[in-house]
Amino acid sequence: MIKLFLTLLFTVTSYAQLVDGVAIVVENHPITLYEIEKETQRTNQTAQNVARTLIRKKLEEMVIRQRQIVVTRDEVNEDIRSIAQRNNITIMQLFESVESSQKLTTKEFKEKIKEKLLSQKLYQSISYSKMTPPTLTQKKEYYEIHSNEFSQPEEYEVIIYHSDSQEKLKEKTSNPMFFSPEVSSREMKIKYTQISPQLVDILNKTPEDSFSPIFPSPNGGFDSFYMKNKAEVTKATFEEADKKIENMIMAQKRADALDDFFERLRVNTQIKFLRLPK
Repeated sequence: MIKLFLTLLFTVTSYAQLVDGVAIVVENHPITLYEIEKETQRTNQTAQNVARTLIRKKLEEMVIRQRQIVVTRDEVNEDIRSIAQRNNITIMQLFESVESSQKLTTKEFKEKIKEKLLSQKLYQSISYSKMTPPTLTQKKEYYEIHSNEFSQPEEYEVIIYHSDSQEKLKEKTSNPMFFSPEVSSREMKIKYTQISPQLVDILNKTPEDSFSPIFPSPNGGFDSFYMKNKAEVTKATFEEADKKIENMIMAQKRADALDDFFERLRVNTQIKFLRLPK
């Protein structure tokens, strides 16, 4: 009994130390070992990469406070409604999908949405007036270097697995030999022009001979696509991709400008590294 008590006491004490232990301090704002551990488990990234991400987040929070940028509850709810509508699912289905795929509770998901909106407002508050649109030569060079980004399958040959049970479907995608009467399937050939941009993005990111992430079905329950083949891959001409190319280049310029802004801020900010999880 005493041995069991000591074991439990050691476990609880170790957990408390993990929660309370400070790993990094960014201008008197701590990042705890627990925060790093939790994000490492959620994203499957190394502690070093997670630490860099959390430091950037702290720096963004500093600027947000300085510039008095706020996001209301109504703005968060409206963005969630918009995401659900774009994916042709209900808000509850969206919450279920996020919990399944990203391991986030509804409260944590809403917090992520708030962080995203705060970041967007922060980015908008940083001037990009000096950024000039790309020249024709720059766009053509980008088109040639990133030619695969402008290629699109005309058709996807898939097996659609469906279930009302998210757990049963997850078991099927983890083990193709698994059988359950609660998981149905049907083969389909899907035309690129007949589906939403969101579904196109999912299918394009799913390699052949593998499963897509699980997501809510528009008719209830959950779906996952097994990609058998991507047929008739065609490449858009430069003229067809011109506007997309310009948008991509400008987005990269904005990202580079933001990275430069926060890198300069990081250099001029007091950051103390105490320890990282092993």
